[in-house]
Amino acid sequence: MKLSKKFYMVGTPYFTPIKITKRMAIDTETTGLDPWGKMGVDRGVWPARPFMVQYCNEDGETGSIRWQVDAWTRRVFPSQESFDWLASWLSDDNIGKVWFNGQFDRRMLELSGLKVRGRMDDALIAVHTVTPMELTYQLKPLCKKFLQISDDDQKALERSTVEARRKVHPHINAKAKGKPYDPDIAKFKLAEETKADFWLADEDLCRMYGELDALRTMQLFLTSEHELSSPGNEKLKDIYNMEMELMDVLDGMERRGVRIDIDRMKEVQSYYQEIVEKYSSILEEEAPGLNPNSPKQLQLEFFRKRQYKPITYSFDKAKNKHPACIHCKGIGCDICQNTGKNPKCDADFFATIATKTVIDDAGNESLVENDRLANAILYLSAADTMLGYIKQYDQFKCYENGVWVLHPNYKQSGTKTGRLSAEQPNTQNVASDDSGKKRCNIQYRCREIFIPRPGYKFYIPDYSQIEVWLLFLRAGAGKVVGMLAKGGDAHQIVSNFVWGHLYDAAKAKACEDKDPKALTPDEKKNLKTYKQSRKKAKNLQFCKIYGGGKAKIASMIGCKVQEAEAFINDYDERLPEVAGFMSDKVKQAKREGTTENAYGRRYIIDPNFAYRATNYDIQGSAADLIKRAMIYVNRLCLEKYRGKVSMLLSIHDELMIEVKDEVDSNKTRKDIAEAMGRDYTIFNCPISFPVGMKIAKERWSESLEIKL
Repeated sequence: MKLSKKFYMVGTPYFTPIKITKRMAIDTETTGLDPWGKMGVDRGVWPARPFMVQYCNEDGETGSIRWQVDAWTRRVFPSQESFDWLASWLSDDNIGKVWFNGQFDRRMLELSGLKVRGRMDDALIAVHTVTPMELTYQLKPLCKKFLQISDDDQKALERSTVEARRKVHPHINAKAKGKPYDPDIAKFKLAEETKADFWLADEDLCRMYGELDALRTMQLFLTSEHELSSPGNEKLKDIYNMEMELMDVLDGMERRGVRIDIDRMKEVQSYYQEIVEKYSSILEEEAPGLNPNSPKQLQLEFFRKRQYKPITYSFDKAKNKHPACIHCKGIGCDICQNTGKNPKCDADFFATIATKTVIDDAGNESLVENDRLANAILYLSAADTMLGYIKQYDQFKCYENGVWVLHPNYKQSGTKTGRLSAEQPNTQNVASDDSGKKRCNIQYRCREIFIPRPGYKFYIPDYSQIEVWLLFLRAGAGKVVGMLAKGGDAHQIVSNFVWGHLYDAAKAKACEDKDPKALTPDEKKNLKTYKQSRKKAKNLQFCKIYGGGKAKIASMIGCKVQEAEAFINDYDERLPEVAGFMSDKVKQAKREGTTENAYGRRYIIDPNFAYRATNYDIQGSAADLIKRAMIYVNRLCLEKYRGKVSMLLSIHDELMIEVKDEVDSNKTRKDIAEAMGRDYTIFNCPISFPVGMKIAKERWSESLEIKL
């Protein structure tokens, strides 16, 4: 280290060029994980950048470049010679680039001023396509499992980094207290994660670690590429190519980012903080000292002291069994109702006891508080969750071109089914206020924070109940598909098909907007049955997709298990195609140990968990459908609208698109909906998939449905 008044430089710069081949694997070590923002505006230090770049050619030769880091600000100082050498082949269209999580490394290099061009391949996405059921998709464990490459280099580097951090900040570890240290060095701002401080570690260890990662990346990709090119894997190769095109789409979305309203964010934050204060007080009044995050304490409070009966029990899917009661260790006690199983004391349980339905003298129904403590726990949980999201928005916000912006980080390999996930911040959990996940009467206000840039508005297209459509399409339930194709609410259509003989749908629909006081007793009863039947249909269908049993359905509908079982039997009797489809999927999974979605994405399934096959099929098909839709919409944005229409967010089956006012028109909306509906032929659907469209001029929460 060299000390000066201006800089405290860390690292000995070096540069080891190697022969450039037709494909090069590239990896980086960076000064952090967040590349966005500006020092002195959004950050106390410089945003993350590579301090080391390592590479490997097709012959297995490795090399690396090291740049110095200013420890005061975490700013990286590239040397011109090595920078120019990197630029010469990174920008070459004829040289393929191989990455592991290339979205991250590519962005880091480009934000450092390097252009990256040519064919892009990603070992992470290739492995996830070939085998999507791994417990982890980190480079070291994958290479240890598939290539037998030891991960000792990582352990050594982490130990070295921890020791270096202790020397800089001995107070971060109790064992190091009392050791002498330079108070000026102690001003260094260390990262939250150890791996973001590898620049402090032993340089030889860091170099060996980095170059071995480049070699791992190349070998892992070549192994996966061979598998993707094997006979019978043509569909998997198509999925991989789709994912690689999507990587460019996501890169564009992340770079643009979405605008947020800082003042409204503070207002919404205050709203949830007030709820926390109010219900924390109620919690203390009702159960002094109770920790609402302790399952054991909650079980004692509700099942012993308050003498509620458990509705469902925990189930360990990995071991395919019910865990033993944590109080009696499986012997049987009053808490587990002598079952020996561990009773669930979760949001679903609290929702069943927090409120109750009362009927007044006029026959009108209303919800009133039933258990004050359960109600308080639900409010506290919801408010804490929302505050967690807002904390992320505040942490990762950046001031750019006069507005505050979030740059979400999308992950293509974050789920087994293939669905996208997001982090830093997570913009996929921005639930709307009418979300079906709400367990209490709290407002979901986070969408108020998201606003369009000046001169733009949001288009928010979404697939209407797409997983229900896919269930019936995949099952070949032609009658229901024909009804869906005529339009209408999918859950109500299924309800009418299965339980329509129990009520008059036309009369019920006519009563929905009338004053309840003006309805006759027969009309009230008919309307109630109509609404309850839709709820049954919705919950049954999602439980079939997600793998919920009769106990789960009973808790969601609010009935006894025997009643739920009768509902399931009614459903299966009227829709035998669905039951047959699910049975066939399970049999295939047990027989072959695999299942596939509509696009050919393959899932490896332990025969003991064959019941998950339907879930992987439907959720996986929906995931690939929206991914392909994003590619189609992005092509439309680039080729026809040329920067005046930009995708910003993907929220499960919904997109957020920013549209310049000058191209805002019904034609633009129809173009987007048509692009999203293109894949209907793959599912043998008689019509293009229905796409709803909302427009938000001021903020996301104020979006209005537009008829196309």
